[in-house]
Amino acid sequence: MVKGFQKKEKKSFGVIGMGRNYYKTAFNWVAPVVVVVIILTGELFEGLTVLLAYIIFRFFDEKDKISAYYGKKAYLKGHYKKAVKLYKRAFKTNKAEPKVCISYCYSLLITGQTNKADEILSLIKNMKNIEEISSQILICEKLILYKGENRLIKAIMDLERVEQDLKNTSYHNILEKLYIENSDFKKAKIFGEQAYKYNKEDVHIIENLLRAYCLLEDYERAVKVIPILLKKKPFTDNAFYYMGLAYEKNNKLEKAEKMYKKAKEKEKTIFSYSNK
Repeated sequence: MVKGFQKKEKKSFGVIGMGRNYYKTAFNWVAPVVVVVIILTGELFEGLTVLLAYIIFRFFDEKDKISAYYGKKAYLKGHYKKAVKLYKRAFKTNKAEPKVCISYCYSLLITGQTNKADEILSLIKNMKNIEEISSQILICEKLILYKGENRLIKAIMDLERVEQDLKNTSYHNILEKLYIENSDFKKAKIFGEQAYKYNKEDVHIIENLLRAYCLLEDYERAVKVIPILLKKKPFTDNAFYYMGLAYEKNNKLEKAEKMYKKAKEKEKTIFSYSNK
């Protein structure tokens, strides 16, 4: 559990009562059967009408999941503003799972909407069953501390002191980003290499390591990271900018130009190279 954070029972998003679950499950089984029976008895128009009504019902009933799914897809393409809108739509259903709600909060943060993120985080802390997102809650708290209160050093120190069970992939990603924000590039490199050993598959961790090498002007190592990063389908402006920089410093100018062009096309975040 995050220090200073207690579970509250005031409000619950994403928790549906036992009775409602029972009736909804029964309806989801019965409705398609009814449609088939109506069509088989020769009432095609009536059957299609019931089917259409059922599809509309399912769409609105699953609106939180549908919006969250497309929100994640938008985020992974670097379309952060679109992701915020979709996650907001899921959140406003009052049924979204905690992991969806915290994704909404984080998306608000990286797009610079710190005050709104703080407001949403307060609501998330009043949800049930949020133990699984304790690390993400902590991360959002520290990003608010950094961007909302301009206390970067305090945010870093707090993250460095967290319990071991909260040190997941998201933790490694954000702490290295904050080292870079603090211009502590040597520590970012050391931590980034440790993070890479922790998770060699995460695109953000690989991107952070590339950035650290470039910022330390170790372009020989940086360019070796690029093939690994490209396999993970990077999508941020930072990824393409620093790949471009590594290529440029290794006299691969044509490749560098292509990467710089892609970087300019990407949406910016609070961590973007252009903000430095």
